[in-house]
Amino acid sequence: MYLLFNLGDIMYEKLAIRLTDFFINKNIIKKEERDIYAYGYEVLISQIVYIVIMLIISIVFGAVFESIVFFIGFYFFRNIAGGYHASTYIKCHLIFGINHLLFLLLIIFYPNKYIFVFNLIATSITSVITFICAPVDHPNKKFGLREFKRYKRLSRGFSMLLMLLVSAICFLDNNNTSFFCFSVGTLSASISLMYAFIERRLCNA
Repeated sequence: MYLLFNLGDIMYEKLAIRLTDFFINKNIIKKEERDIYAYGYEVLISQIVYIVIMLIISIVFGAVFESIVFFIGFYFFRNIAGGYHASTYIKCHLIFGINHLLFLLLIIFYPNKYIFVFNLIATSITSVITFICAPVDHPNKKFGLREFKRYKRLSRGFSMLLMLLVSAICFLDNNNTSFFCFSVGTLSASISLMYAFIERRLCNA
């Protein structure tokens, strides 16, 4: 099981190194910057796999547009507030895939007439979690004091903007499915943030 979960890391690392060496041989990348570019390509490869997983699941369920809106909400919130980082790429892909499947099941079975209620509850939970937990940095890239304050302001401002949008949509369109997908994305990211916050506190206790 350990080898299985680390298989993705090994594959991505080897592919990233080969890609980096290819560009070094073409004199596009300097040899002394090899490690930096190799890590960057490794992350890029994992991001491409995320997108492929999302598209495959979305096409199967016939919900490509909804999935893109969900992904935008999730990714945007996560970028400014942080969240949980799995120890391996395979674990990360597995969690992402399950998370996406839960989202698709929600949009399929959740009654349209209660979309606004869900949006209100989801954005309220997201705001509370944001004000308590955000931001949480990456274990390999710690925030400085200035960065911490900046992302704290950004994440709180974003959560307040969400609440304003919910209020506006209340008067315009109670059953806005696009915002529903977006709010599910931000809620999912906020739960990841809360888990990372609790995990970090327990580790530092």
